[in-house]
Amino acid sequence: MPFEVEQKFQFESEKDFLEFSRSGVAILQEQRSGVESGVVEETDVYYNHPARDFVQTDEALRIRHRVIQGNSQLRITYKGPKLDVLTKTRRELELPLVASSEQDCSELKRQWDSLLQLLGFIPVGSVYKIRRKIQFVWDGSQVELSLDRLPAINGYFAEIELIAQTESELDSARAKLLQIADSLKLVKVVKKSYLNLTLDYNNSNFESNPL
Repeated sequence: MPFEVEQKFQFESEKDFLEFSRSGVAILQEQRSGVESGVVEETDVYYNHPARDFVQTDEALRIRHRVIQGNSQLRITYKGPKLDVLTKTRRELELPLVASSEQDCSELKRQWDSLLQLLGFIPVGSVYKIRRKIQFVWDGSQVELSLDRLPAINGYFAEIELIAQTESELDSARAKLLQIADSLKLVKVVKKSYLNLTLDYNNSNFESNPL
């Protein structure tokens, strides 16, 4: 099982996000042969385990519905506990769920949701984001930069991600991630997941506006 080496950064405002989207992407395209894959819409539904609390064990299980230029994709993903405090390094297993049409995709998503709930898994929340991805090479490693907008919380973020195939590659991948962040002047690290940020936002709104 490979390791996902990732770090998330938040922008103070939409203006800062848009400025970085122009300047940061331009730098990667000009200096690192960066290739942009276009705009992607992703909706993630997260589940908690029936016998152990994923909040306590720092694990995650989700079904992701991704729409790219009108075409839908489904993936189910497991993420293990974070392995260090500087980056979000963790084991990740992601499997495609193949459907031949948008209608089949929706039905397959419903069937997997039913299966997980029959097994005792509990849906705990969903996250919708609009994402731009830029792939580039840094010191021989494939890297992905995601520029994310979360409309539900009015949040703007960047994520840097590398994949380490073995444990022996982890230190090198972490070092490269930190070098990239420094080069792009990304400084406001966010430790929480998008799910936790969304749940916190919803809870704070409920507390300030109770029924």
